[in-house]
Amino acid sequence: MIYLIGILFLSIFAAANIFVGLRGWEIIKQLMPFVNIYLYWVLFALIVSSFFIGRMGRRFLPTSIDRIFNLIGSYWLAILLYFLIMTVFIIIIRLILKVTGAGTYYRGTYDIELILDATAIFIISVILIYGTYNANHSKVVEYDITINKNAGNLKKLNIVTISDIHLGSIIGKNRLNKMVEEVNKLNPDIVLFCGDIIDDDINPFIEEHMEESFKKIKSKYGIYAVLGNHEYIGRNIEKIEKAYKDADITLLKDNVEKIQDSFYVVGRDDVSAQRFSGKSRSDISQLIKECDKSLPIVVLDHQPVKLEDAEKAGVDLQFSGHTHKGQFFPTDLITKKIFKIDWGYLKENNFNIIVTSGFGTWGPPIRVGSSSEIVKTEVTFRQ
Repeated sequence: MIYLIGILFLSIFAAANIFVGLRGWEIIKQLMPFVNIYLYWVLFALIVSSFFIGRMGRRFLPTSIDRIFNLIGSYWLAILLYFLIMTVFIIIIRLILKVTGAGTYYRGTYDIELILDATAIFIISVILIYGTYNANHSKVVEYDITINKNAGNLKKLNIVTISDIHLGSIIGKNRLNKMVEEVNKLNPDIVLFCGDIIDDDINPFIEEHMEESFKKIKSKYGIYAVLGNHEYIGRNIEKIEKAYKDADITLLKDNVEKIQDSFYVVGRDDVSAQRFSGKSRSDISQLIKECDKSLPIVVLDHQPVKLEDAEKAGVDLQFSGHTHKGQFFPTDLITKKIFKIDWGYLKENNFNIIVTSGFGTWGPPIRVGSSSEIVKTEVTFRQ
């Protein structure tokens, strides 16, 4: 089944690129008639294949070259999407001009086709510039939550949560250092990472010694994390576990930690674990079976799925990521349909869940309709 899905995706991707390539050549002929058609198609093919070269070339390409291919290929995915969307609008405008006769009126003075194509290119350029800026400037999203349980001597708990950093060939140590600075400004009691800290290649993390940055995080009760699907995609879980240990991050894979005899932090293995390791994750009710249910239970689960299981098990607060809130329009419309909550805060009875749009990006390093964020949650306990 997965092979059929792969073939279908590649077929659609190839068809879309051929269409865009032909349209692009028509535009290039108008704007730059001196460009050789063979040169155009060679460059176009290189751009289209850049994403795959970047993903597969990390074994034999220098890191700097691999990063360039990844960056070009990732941006191309966004350009392809928005070019197809703009083409639909151009077709609609053409039909309107044809039906109303306005096209005939303007044809004598202006080149309507050139104006429409130039406008489309301008709009796509603005989207990419804005999206890049937005993706690289994070904001702090704050929530105030009350849990109707006693937490020992704790009256309040300041939790800082980050998800989906996707550290790798595109998002590197400089961006990570900025994140650490922002986290420390929030003076957290505890820091929680909800998976996909690493994109899927552990090598940039190791080569740039990113563990040094994580060690600068100041947290009263420590740093805890779970794995996401991208860490499993990289198939280097043992190296990742060591890297997190070196970074002073406590990795929870279906583990429970009792903090200060006051509350529990429960880390669930990602749902994708079974696909990559063949081992299914523990049921949440079994995972917290030995927990003292009179104390608050905080769960980290990368993907916000099967929320009813967590609610029935008696979880008080869950943090998730994964969705990126769609990352860029119109994919946010898809995540809203797939997940019960793809971003924000939801309360059902005594169960609270916060889903973050994440700090980093996957694929195109842009955000349109979503924000790069760090979550600050002020939890008040019953006394």
